[in-house]
Amino acid sequence: MAITIAAPHVETGDWTSEAECLLLLSHTGHKVARSTLRRWLSAAGVPSRRMRGAVYYPWTSVVQVHRDQTVRRLRRAGGL
Repeated sequence: MAITIAAPHVETGDWTSEAECLLLLSHTGHKVARSTLRRWLSAAGVPSRRMRGAVYYPWTSVVQVHRDQTVRRLRRAGGL
């Protein structure tokens, strides 16, 4: 039997700027507003870094949070 360990936000060194995150997520067909993304990431405890005047997030964590929240939205709307 496999054991799953809950470690939702492991840093992998894949820091991506907020602007690039928004651009990449727009290609999924489920765009998200900057303020919504910030709120989701903050609520999920995803770390952020400010570098060279921009905010960066770990891309892997961004994708996971976006997936979870998109599924939640679709279920609420009856789309899943």
